[in-house]
Amino acid sequence: WYQRRVRGHTYAHTTQRMYRSILVVLFAVLATFSVAQDNFHRIDFTLEYLGHIDAPTNTFTLKAQSEVIRTLIDNHGDIHYEVQDRLIGPVSHLNGSFVWDSSYKSFTSSIKLSFGGSHVSQPHVLNAQTLGSGYILPAHHEITTYVAQLSVNGGSGAFVNATGGIAANGYSQPDGTATWLVSGVVWLPATPPPVVIITDEKKW
Repeated sequence: WYQRRVRGHTYAHTTQRMYRSILVVLFAVLATFSVAQDNFHRIDFTLEYLGHIDAPTNTFTLKAQSEVIRTLIDNHGDIHYEVQDRLIGPVSHLNGSFVWDSSYKSFTSSIKLSFGGSHVSQPHVLNAQTLGSGYILPAHHEITTYVAQLSVNGGSGAFVNATGGIAANGYSQPDGTATWLVSGVVWLPATPPPVVIITDEKKW
C-alpha cells in the first residue's frame, strides 16, 4: 500500500509539471502570433529633392536632406509653402530612369531611394516601380511637370521586405535642373520575438 501511494504521488506530480510546461509553450506561441499580426512598423516621409534630369540618357539623380517643410493657408485661400531648414547630416538620394511612350507624355520608371549611410556604412535603400504610368502635365511652356505613383517592392538594409507606396510630383527646367516633392508611406514587417520554452529542471 505504501509503495503504490508513493508511486501515485510521483505520477501526479510529474503530470502536473508536464501540463504546466505545455501551457507555457502555448502562451509563448500565441503571444508570438499576436505580435506578428499586429505590430507593423510604419515609416512616413515627405522630402523636397533637388537634382538633375539627364534627357539624353533618360536618367535622374536628386538629393534631399533632413529638413523642415512649412505650409500655411491664409484666409484668402492662398497657400504659402517653404522649406525652412535643410540640416547638415545624413541625406537621401533618389536615382532612377524613365521609359517613355511614343508620345513622350507618359512614362514608366524604376527608382532607388536611399537613406543614410556614410563612408563606413551602407545606406538603407527602397526599390520602387511606377503603378501604371507617370505623366507629363501641362504647365509653363519652359517647365516640364512630372507626376507619378510608385509601389515599394523591398529593398536593402533596414528596408528588406518593405512594402508601401510613394507619390512623386515635381518639375524640371530646360537645363534639366529638377525639384521634386516626394511623399511615402512604407510598412516594415514585425520581427517576432523568440519563443522561450520553460520546463522544469527535473526530468519527467
